[in-house]
Amino acid sequence: MPLSSSLTPEKSRTEQAKICGISQCVTFLTCSHLRLLELQRAILAAINTIATFFCVAGVALGKTWHIEYFYCRPRQPVYQLCLYTRLLDNEIRMSMDDWGRWLNNVFSFPDGLSERSAISSVRGHIVLISNPQGKDMSEEEPIPQASLDVLLWKLDLLETIINELPNPVFAKNSDTRFCFFNKAYESFFSVRREELLNRTVLELDYLSPEERWQYQKEDAEAIRSGGEVHYETSYQTDRGLCSSLYWAKGFVTPGFKQKGLVGVIVDISSLKRLEQELARRVKELEEVRRELRQLSLTDELTTLPNRRSFEMRLQEEVLIANRHNVTISLFMVDIDYFKNINDRFGHDAGDAILCDFAKVLRRTCRESDTVARFGGDEFIGLLSLVCLHDVRTLAERIRKTVKDSCVLPDGRRLTVSIGIAEFQCGESGEQFKKRVDAALYRAKKNGRDQVSE
Repeated sequence: MPLSSSLTPEKSRTEQAKICGISQCVTFLTCSHLRLLELQRAILAAINTIATFFCVAGVALGKTWHIEYFYCRPRQPVYQLCLYTRLLDNEIRMSMDDWGRWLNNVFSFPDGLSERSAISSVRGHIVLISNPQGKDMSEEEPIPQASLDVLLWKLDLLETIINELPNPVFAKNSDTRFCFFNKAYESFFSVRREELLNRTVLELDYLSPEERWQYQKEDAEAIRSGGEVHYETSYQTDRGLCSSLYWAKGFVTPGFKQKGLVGVIVDISSLKRLEQELARRVKELEEVRRELRQLSLTDELTTLPNRRSFEMRLQEEVLIANRHNVTISLFMVDIDYFKNINDRFGHDAGDAILCDFAKVLRRTCRESDTVARFGGDEFIGLLSLVCLHDVRTLAERIRKTVKDSCVLPDGRRLTVSIGIAEFQCGESGEQFKKRVDAALYRAKKNGRDQVSE
């Protein structure tokens, strides 16, 4: 009959000694070479009596016990009875023969035990298990003690290996309750094992309500179907928000067909920080690359496109003009007597005049036109969809604007000479430039301050 009493967190050394003494008595009584079934039943009846005494003693001492025991095959050289006692309030556990283990709230029978009886998980009850089927097991082979020792060694090794893993590892039973997690899990979420074992994800305070229901649904489905779940997520921990890779998979044990779930969490926060840092560096390098490209295509003094930039644009426009018979025109400008201006007023004055002239070109030309400093005091303009007549009109406007607005340090007016040319289908970019350069030469030869074609 199940008995229980209220729990108290304290457990004195005297009480432990009493319990261990009773345990040793049970071991002593059951370690005789008894083979008769009647005597076996008598021993089990005595154990039941002792277990009942545990319960009554627990009530008297203000403790609640959870006792589970089973027995091995009767023809063991030394008849063994294993009695597991656990204080429910603080997870203290004792084993009377010191070979069994309570593994994280879930007990698995080792291979070779004669009976596998359902053990109650109801807290605060004494569970008495004998031979439910009442079978005569006197003819079964005994389990060597060495096999049990090997099993213990394997269990200890397995638990140690999983605890040494750097990533949080957890397992759940068929009811989606935690039955195991390693030390890395405790450290990652700043939790204690005894606080979470036998609890579901719905009881985890470090997750939001939405996350709890999401994980509970995922876990139940994975356990039911044996499916796999994996994705990237974030967890709020004592160290802040941790980016993580989550993986979990449902399983069924091959021996006893027990369903469960195993999962692992990989903290990728450092990789995410590195990824963000790399993205920032790449962005910086991209900006530097654009700046360097702009510098390579821009005249530093006037900030107009330079000769290299103009040559690239000219090749594109010539290719389009030859392919589609599109009209394009060029103008080339030279500041009259610019060398004398530099010699007389200095290079600073010469640079100022170049910048003022660049401003005139920006004001008079369209945004779609390519106007560049070709070299020294020479400037060139590429006009798309403009015929010779229209480029002459533009060139005259440039010449008059310069003469009206640009004044030398001595008060004299600045003048320019301009050559113009319209593209002839079939010619190359170099041929086109040579024709407009020849037109500029004629304008300078004919007296400067004029437009020539």
